[in-house]
Amino acid sequence: MRTKWERRTRPHGRLDTAYALHYWSRLWVMLLGLAPVLVAMFVGVVEGTAVDGLFFPAPDYPAFTTLSSGLVIAAALLLAAAVISIPLPLEDRMGPRRVDMAWLALLSIVITLISLVLDDGRPEWLYWAPYIAVAMFATTAVLLLVRGILSALRVLPQAWRGSYRSTDSV
Repeated sequence: MRTKWERRTRPHGRLDTAYALHYWSRLWVMLLGLAPVLVAMFVGVVEGTAVDGLFFPAPDYPAFTTLSSGLVIAAALLLAAAVISIPLPLEDRMGPRRVDMAWLALLSIVITLISLVLDDGRPEWLYWAPYIAVAMFATTAVLLLVRGILSALRVLPQAWRGSYRSTDSV
């Protein structure tokens, strides 16, 4: 039996690949997306230099980039996981379901937008990267929503349908 770490680092088959891509995109969003935003917000609140009016950062805040352009990588991984999982019925005993991927995409949009507002320090050649990340996360959410609606309407083939829990009979 393979461990979860083996499935995440050396996936076999499309199901393992979808779960591995989702895992790494989630880790990327949390560590390199949410963590810098939380640190920047905390420092700004403690120093009292966070905002210049509602929703606008003060000049020279934050003192470091929040890596908003790096979220393109997480968006690409999550979009790839969603595309790979389209014909698969996902089981949560191995990992997340499509609804978890959709919620991660929506959370990632929020994180990217907040990071974009705070991130004035990114290089000029990375100017469009956060916008591309938001578009990719939104595409993922829409793709998963459409796939869920088609599954609920029973339009998809029987082999594609389903998102069941490990406690259900298979």
